[in-house]
Amino acid sequence: MTRRLIVSSTAALSALVLCGASSSAGAATASPAAGRAVSALQLVTASAGAHTLSAGGVQLLADALTSTKVARIALVPAEADGTQFGARTITPADSPVTVAAASTPSALAGLLSLASPSLGATVTDQPLSRLASSSLGSLKILGLSVPLNGSMTVGSVVDAAHGATATKGITLKNLALPSVADLLAALGLDLSKLPTATLTGLLDQLNLTTTVVDTAQAALTAGQATLTTKLAGLTSAQGTLTTATSALTAALSAVPGAPALSTYLGQASVITQAFNALNPAVATAYTAYQTASTAVTAAQALVDTAQAALTGLLGSLVSAVTGVLDGTPLLSLGNLSLSSKAVVTSAKAGGQQAQVLGGTLSGLKVLGTDVLSTALGSSTLDVTGLTSAAAAKVNTTANGLLGTLSSVLSAVPGLTIPTPTVSLLAPTTSTGVVGGFGEALTSLTGLTISLPGITLPKTLALPGAASLPALSTVTGTATSLLSAPIAVRLLSFTDQAAYRPAVVGTPTGSTPGTTPPGELPRTGLPAGLAVLALVSIGGAVVLRRRATTG
Repeated sequence: MTRRLIVSSTAALSALVLCGASSSAGAATASPAAGRAVSALQLVTASAGAHTLSAGGVQLLADALTSTKVARIALVPAEADGTQFGARTITPADSPVTVAAASTPSALAGLLSLASPSLGATVTDQPLSRLASSSLGSLKILGLSVPLNGSMTVGSVVDAAHGATATKGITLKNLALPSVADLLAALGLDLSKLPTATLTGLLDQLNLTTTVVDTAQAALTAGQATLTTKLAGLTSAQGTLTTATSALTAALSAVPGAPALSTYLGQASVITQAFNALNPAVATAYTAYQTASTAVTAAQALVDTAQAALTGLLGSLVSAVTGVLDGTPLLSLGNLSLSSKAVVTSAKAGGQQAQVLGGTLSGLKVLGTDVLSTALGSSTLDVTGLTSAAAAKVNTTANGLLGTLSSVLSAVPGLTIPTPTVSLLAPTTSTGVVGGFGEALTSLTGLTISLPGITLPKTLALPGAASLPALSTVTGTATSLLSAPIAVRLLSFTDQAAYRPAVVGTPTGSTPGTTPPGELPRTGLPAGLAVLALVSIGGAVVLRRRATTG
């Protein structure tokens, strides 16, 4: 009985081991959730000639790809020609923390100057990284201030509630690049030396003419007409004087021993009067000469007065035109607000989102023209509905206006101003499933402006133009100055997420793509369980034989 119990127990153990092994081979293997979210932003990047500067570089990481979760924020507040200023990495041990603003070197301020905003950072072991600021820093181009008013929030998180999520929200308000007049002056061009027709033609073609300019133009036209009339009077008086001079010369020649005309006119009046008393013909000719000479003097005075008035009127017109150009930014916008995200909650198709969630663009003007209204029929644009075709229309309209500036000014002999270019809102999104992970990517560049270098004749240059920062770094010619090209890029960012949710109840090896790289899926019984089962069965057989024999 005892042996039979042992045999039965051993057989049962063998069956249990086999069942357990078989069950283990097909049982659920728990796979924890894994993911990674990265949100990156560069507020401003600018270049001038050989120099490249940037400000507001951030990268927020939330990484839960392994059991060791990682969260951190990498900051490069300012950078100039490869040298970083204020760079640091923020971890949960440092959080929360406020990061002070940082600026690029003052030695480059004449060309470009950038400063990052003060930033508030939070990093936790969730893992979660967050960054916020009520400012976007500051920018100067050729010493001219460009306001960067606005705010931003940036975040990355990985957890069961959010999956892998990278988000961003940015608002830029009341942006205005330097005015046309200020930019051209910073590039060394003296507007007052340009032909008046060029200045007024520029305003006409850009539809910038104002009542003040029209009034100044009308006054200048009237002044030019007055001068023309006075010049005609002077010419007539000079003709009369020429005739009178010839008559006086002839009268003197008819008198034996009479002095030459120059001697006659230069002698004392008493002598002249005595001479004229003896020679009535000379006296008559002299009287006509004096009358003509007085008329020429009077006519010349009228011309001088008209010329002075015209010079003043020309100055008034140039001032009026310059005033318009001084009040016309190369580009301005009232508001640009953007929010974006890359979210992955599933490794199955449809579980990923990469999009510009929302935002508006309003008050966009290039050289005073409402670009949105001209291109799209409305001064406000819903960024979420922005198509590539609509963006192309906006950019084409903007660059057409800048082309007008270039063509009008470049018509002046020797002056070459290549067309500046503008590129606005270039978004890219993608989603997919790769290697068992859902992936999502959103990237966007808010605004890019390029100002190519100009060729400036020295005859049109401001005094001391050669020493201006934009010109001093470029070698010109004997007759011309050359400026450095300038480019500015605002609000470049990416949101990237990858996530695989936890897997429960999936047999080992049945989910392609989840096996760690380089390892094949395991099948069949685990070796230890198989050996244990065989040993148990062998023991059961031996005991059975002994029991039978006994």
